[in-house]
Amino acid sequence: MTQHPLSLATAPAHSGQRLVEAVVMVGRILNEWRSRARGRREIAKLDHHAARDLGISFSQIQFEAQKPFWRA
Repeated sequence: MTQHPLSLATAPAHSGQRLVEAVVMVGRILNEWRSRARGRREIAKLDHHAARDLGISFSQIQFEAQKPFWRA
């Protein structure tokens, strides 16, 4: 039986660490995206009065709320 050239059985020992680091990085990205989505949902609930209290325009609130979660 032949192994795939990228299988972990034939990879150097440090590749396991790289895999762990990659999984951790993906987890951090997903958490950041989730946080952005939650924040944008909250921002979308603000009205004109809240925008004025914050010193920003209502159109700025709408712009931020409509951005996709993957955009900073």
